[in-house]
Order: sequence, then C-alpha cells, then structure tokens
Amino acid sequence: MSDFIEFNKSFGERLLVLIRKRKTTNKEVAKAIGVSAPTVSKWIKTGNITDANLFDLASHLDVSWLWLRYG
Repeated sequence: MSDFIEFNKSFGERLLVLIRKRKTTNKEVAKAIGVSAPTVSKWIKTGNITDANLFDLASHLDVSWLWLRYG
C-alpha cells in the first residue's frame, strides 16, 4: 500500500490518502472500528490516536501500524 503514498507525509495525510484510495468514507471507517466519524476526522487533522485505535485502524485498512503511524 505504501508504494503510492509519499513517505514524508504525516499520519493524517497518509490516513486521508488511504481512505480516498480505498473509496471509503470516514463514517465507514469509523463504523468498522467502533468509533465516531468525527473521531476519524480528528485523527486526520491532529494525528492524535490511541495505540488501540491505531492497531484497529491499520488492521482495517490492511497496512502496517508502524508505517501508518510513522511513514
């Protein structure tokens, strides 16, 4: 998955690109991992995410949590 996303992007930018590339929405991602859509928007804007949510998010998007978090 990382082959189409630049490594110098922030967590929020990587997440946003993944959501767009997967042709999904914040709401669908939120529902899949048990949080609200505004929470996903907050992650994109601030990069603040708990480890538990990060692991669930990475699993749902089928990417490494380390790559998602740090690039």
